[in-house]
Amino acid sequence: MYQVDYNSRFFRVMAITTDKYGIDPLKDKIAVKLLDIRTFTYHTVRQEERGAPDLISFEEYGKEDYWWHIMAYNGIYRFNEFIEGRVIKIPQLASIVQLTNDAISGAANRSTSTVTI
Repeated sequence: MYQVDYNSRFFRVMAITTDKYGIDPLKDKIAVKLLDIRTFTYHTVRQEERGAPDLISFEEYGKEDYWWHIMAYNGIYRFNEFIEGRVIKIPQLASIVQLTNDAISGAANRSTSTVTI
């Protein structure tokens, strides 16, 4: 029997149901709208980033929070698809923030807070 580290990156990511704005990345309508973002950069997955979209998010945006945006934008559904050498697209952060702010402001019975970079 081996000890399971429930504080590992895998369990932290899989435990998320909603973020601090009340958005569920697996059910949210923003994921579809992400595909409309036309401004992006390319990122080549390095060995230490294999299976770790949160590390790529941190590297590109300075926050781990945008891992699922990167996955949805690239049509990636499993962490093991992030393999060394794979080139992925990184959507412009300002566009992601605008989509999120639009979703927050358009949602009924939600506060008027907005996301900032």
